[in-house]
Amino acid sequence: MKLPWIQPIVQPMHAPYNGYEAGVRIHDHDLALSYVLEHFPALLPSYGGLQLRERQGVLFTQGKMQFNHGWFVQGEAPPGGMLSKFKALLGTGAEQADIDLYFLHWVTDLAGAEGTPMGGAEKLALKFPHPVLTAFLWSMPYMSKLKAMSETDLVEQYLEAQWKFHLPDTEIPSDARAIALMRIMLMAQAQNNLELIEAFDDLPGADQQCLITELSRTGCMGQTFKRHVVAGGPAFLVYYSPALLQRNNKSKHDLTTALHTLCVVLRGARDAVWPMSLKAQGSTVIIMIEALKSNDISFVVGNPASEARSVWVLLRDNNHEGTVCLCTATELNALYLEGSQFRVLDFTIQVPKEIAPKPASGDPKVKPLNLLEEEGDEGEGNRILVFTDMSTECDDECAILWLVAALNRRPVPATIELVQTDSHVRFQWMAHVFANKFAPGGEWELLEGRNSFRAGQVLVHMYLAHSPAHE
Repeated sequence: MKLPWIQPIVQPMHAPYNGYEAGVRIHDHDLALSYVLEHFPALLPSYGGLQLRERQGVLFTQGKMQFNHGWFVQGEAPPGGMLSKFKALLGTGAEQADIDLYFLHWVTDLAGAEGTPMGGAEKLALKFPHPVLTAFLWSMPYMSKLKAMSETDLVEQYLEAQWKFHLPDTEIPSDARAIALMRIMLMAQAQNNLELIEAFDDLPGADQQCLITELSRTGCMGQTFKRHVVAGGPAFLVYYSPALLQRNNKSKHDLTTALHTLCVVLRGARDAVWPMSLKAQGSTVIIMIEALKSNDISFVVGNPASEARSVWVLLRDNNHEGTVCLCTATELNALYLEGSQFRVLDFTIQVPKEIAPKPASGDPKVKPLNLLEEEGDEGEGNRILVFTDMSTECDDECAILWLVAALNRRPVPATIELVQTDSHVRFQWMAHVFANKFAPGGEWELLEGRNSFRAGQVLVHMYLAHSPAHE
């Protein structure tokens, strides 16, 4: 089911199927197989010939749970995308025999991943790393806690336990990095986890913030991690992200490059394909990056070239899935003519200076206007002075959005000195208009003192030129 030409298309009489509308091709190979088993069992005679109860057990392992144990063990998926369906089935009285069959199926599935009739189950017996196998077995007891715990609490407890196991002498980060670092540690399986943390810290500030935010989304409505609260969605499940990091976990430089690559995918998905929405917090989008994990990282971040020049593209397959692939100019034009939604990805590494936020002064929410006495701090890049009178016309608001987006496309940081005229009411209006961006986990992060915010690698200081006569 990993071959596109045999992946099923949801028929009108079966729509919607697990969120897929009629006419949509199912790219997730597990769900694709589940659809065929459920609605076209005769296509698989060895399955169709089973008794009804036996077919139900097989179907449960292949699709009803929508649970991939590897996602859980390696920190690959957000809680909702891998556990919500499983938890719902437990609440409806799923049979223990079916759950037991799932875990047995996992071992047999792994054993047959690389079929060698004369050699036997080489993938399981010879090629599967012992630490990974141990991690799978070590994680199984956590599944028994799911009925009594929320999906997010269970995942956070598992992440904390894994951190203490792998880094017993290192405290779990107490800042916003906690969830992202714990998940990255499981995904990368680096020989030196302290070096992995250094690789993360070597990323540009905008890349770090992207990973911190996106890897802390839960995909569960009404649930957030305790260590870092991020609202909104959809959450992203970057399929094969562990393989991408594990292929490049031999040096700090390669780890930093691979983390940057993952960040580019996440940022492209959020900025251009699936924008953040508070209403979408309970949903998860699967992004397939098989093409990235199958190539050397130097090829990915370089300029992919063959007989025809190609570019990396994130293509929206449907509401729930996307794919990263190489496209030629001809293929890119075809996507444009078809009206497909996509984003061209640039993996070139450009490391800007860090943005150092200024200390708060004066009013705790709005800085006093005193620009002439302030010098630009090192690391803030170019400073741009903007006077605005935001109001219901929304022209200035659109201009600020355009300016921030344009500055974030540049390889160096920048600082906007944003001056509102007349009255503090204009800032109240700004907070209302951009509520989604300022929400926890939104694109804009309010800094300490609440008179500055960070938008990617752009730092915005807010001032008020107060005019009592126009209050």
